[in-house]
Amino acid sequence: MRKNRLILAMVSLCMAVGLADTGLDRGMPDLEQSRFEAVDAVGDMLGDGGQVGLTLRDTEGQLMPGVSVRLTVESGEATLATVNGKTDGSGRFESFLFSKVQTVAVVRAEVDTDGDGVVDRALAQRSTVAFIDSLALNTGVGINIDTPDDSAVLHVNSSNRGVMIPRVALQGCSDRVTILDPATSLLVFNTNASDSLKVGYAYFNGTDWVNFLFD
Repeated sequence: MRKNRLILAMVSLCMAVGLADTGLDRGMPDLEQSRFEAVDAVGDMLGDGGQVGLTLRDTEGQLMPGVSVRLTVESGEATLATVNGKTDGSGRFESFLFSKVQTVAVVRAEVDTDGDGVVDRALAQRSTVAFIDSLALNTGVGINIDTPDDSAVLHVNSSNRGVMIPRVALQGCSDRVTILDPATSLLVFNTNASDSLKVGYAYFNGTDWVNFLFD
């Protein structure tokens, strides 16, 4: 009888050691080793969504499938396609986001850390997805016109008004004080006559201010 008890004790000890070696005693997510990121950080108002993804790992860096996850949009006007669920066989949980306005969505991920199926802790990491208006990016700006010409970055439309170019009193062709660090091709209407500049339209050629010449 004593021999049988000794054998049972040894078997129990081996089983306990085996469980510890396989890591079945840990089973808790490590939020520091886990990663929450934007898989696709740019979406479009026209329907092209962004995407976020969570990779969950335990204290030994092993992937954790079957863990409850909840995603929440903390800020920004966006909608998550999947809010709740569990990590898949590779420890991943992903969701698309959609928005109909230009916005920046910040998403929070929460997970179940004690194995009861209820999310109870949020990762410190946040994922950010920006939604843009790709149509506006591909067209110019129109003033008094709904459809700017594709070849123009700025299309001003009027039959009885003009465009007022800034009027600046330049002190001469080498003036760098009135307008600091002028960009090449900068256009003004010079209001001050000098030895090197006339009154009228002038542009900066990268070195000096130059009058437009009209015959």
